[in-house]
Amino acid sequence: MSNSTNVYTINVKQDGTDGKVYWKPCGVAFLNVDDSDGHHARPKSISLKLDLFPNVEIVAFPRRERPDIP
Repeated sequence: MSNSTNVYTINVKQDGTDGKVYWKPCGVAFLNVDDSDGHHARPKSISLKLDLFPNVEIVAFPRRERPDIP
């Protein structure tokens, strides 16, 4: 199995005092994928690190099939 991680910068739109619009970095997204078949990268997990919550890592995984959750 071959795994890789794609890293993306998260930006927020911010109005400057000079009337211009700027994009300020506010976090990072990590997309962990399984690319073992050579054609498709299947997401395994996504995690976010945001400046707003410096000591918190937000993690999301693919939806699981659970009969107890509608």
